Amino acid sequence: MDVLVEAFLPGVHKIFSRHGITAEYYSLPWFLTLFFSDLDCEVVWCVWDHFLSSGWPIIFQVGLALLEMAEPDLAVLEFDDICLYLKTYLNSYESVIIIFIHKF
Repeated sequence: MDVLVEAFLPGVHKIFSRHGITAEYYSLPWFLTLFFSDLDCEVVWCVWDHFLSSGWPIIFQVGLALLEMAEPDLAVLEFDDICLYLKTYLNSYESVIIIFIHKF
């Protein structure tokens, strides 16, 4: 995920690099549970439906979409706050994720 963030979200990558944050801080729960532990069931079903039909790329796309939406907030936070934010903010973007998934 770190390589994808660097390639597609250079601003987020710069923030993470400045604070020494790697994908293990935020993406491990996403990938282990395929977002089940972080998102509402309706959103998870959409993610899983696309995951079963398209495979792993959708998981990475959703993760990148979440980070892209969070970039303005991440830019003003310090390390501890970034880590907490990445573990708790997902539900605020559920409707956007559903729209994003249905575009593909």
